[in-house]
Amino acid sequence: MTDMDPLVPVLSGLVVDVMWFLDSCDDDEVDPDSAVKMMESVSWVLGQLPQDQRDRFLRVLGDLAEAEQDPARKEFLETFPFASGLVDEPDDRDRAGGGSKRARMDYGEVEAEIRRLVSAASESQVRAFGEQTVIRLVRSERFEDADEGELTEQAWAALTTACANVLTLNAAELRAELETIDDGILTDGDLDTEVLAAIQALEHWQGYLEHNAREEIQELAIRSIEDVDHEVSAALDDFLATPEMSAEYDRIRRLLGSPSDR
Repeated sequence: MTDMDPLVPVLSGLVVDVMWFLDSCDDDEVDPDSAVKMMESVSWVLGQLPQDQRDRFLRVLGDLAEAEQDPARKEFLETFPFASGLVDEPDDRDRAGGGSKRARMDYGEVEAEIRRLVSAASESQVRAFGEQTVIRLVRSERFEDADEGELTEQAWAALTTACANVLTLNAAELRAELETIDDGILTDGDLDTEVLAAIQALEHWQGYLEHNAREEIQELAIRSIEDVDHEVSAALDDFLATPEMSAEYDRIRRLLGSPSDR
């Protein structure tokens, strides 16, 4: 299909509408676990698209959002790329701002609110958030420029395997890959930032899988905002001032919060 093929926006809109339904439906409409698994599957498939196809999909979503008249569907279209892990930063429309002014929050307040959201969320929300977030943090292209000398060949293979299969490996399998990575670190505590972030994300996810510990998802969420902070250097006393950090905070609230939190 080409950019001009009329099926492209139709099918793209259908994908988003299915995700919107699964995200907002009541438990008596769709089994929560089934809904989470389907959303995870769709996000994973979209994340595997080649970059040119992903860019085309994002352009179509932007066009659909711009033309959408229903405020609720328009908002979902605008936030879908961030919530599904397709992009890390908002595009120019987000940078332009608009809407109501957000209350000023310092880093401590943001961290406390994120921990509260994880604690109060349902199990299906925690699982879905954790899976979407770990996918964002362990994409292999993030550390493709890292120095190969930082890890042994076996450790690189384990890291690549763990990142590529993070949603299908069980706790024991993921622990084995992490042990191989740990045994193969060749630097003296000075790993590439992106490599270290991926390893930490894998460790938190493995801990959650093994112990069902929400504390690990809280730490995964904190790693996610720190990842954005690494790109934009957010001010500690006004942590959500940048569009990028604001978008990530909104993603977290949308996935974990009750309707009153969103």
